[in-house]
Amino acid sequence: MPMRREFPARTIEAEDVRLRRVDPHYTKSLIRLLAAHALAEKLTALGYQPVANTPEEFSRLIATEFEVWADVIRAAKIDKQ
Repeated sequence: MPMRREFPARTIEAEDVRLRRVDPHYTKSLIRLLAAHALAEKLTALGYQPVANTPEEFSRLIATEFEVWADVIRAAKIDKQ
């Protein structure tokens, strides 16, 4: 019988990835899983855009998105709520 690992129900936040609180083995497994064509098709059909990247690439993406949207918010003069 194959060994089965149980993982506690938990949401992985962007901060967890950025601060490297996510096990590298888990990250590599997730990248392989997202690269699987069948899973990618199912996620796309649900409206997701599957992206398999490393924690470092994800951190750079998030930093870039923060800059872009901060500029948009400033240009639109949106106040903090």
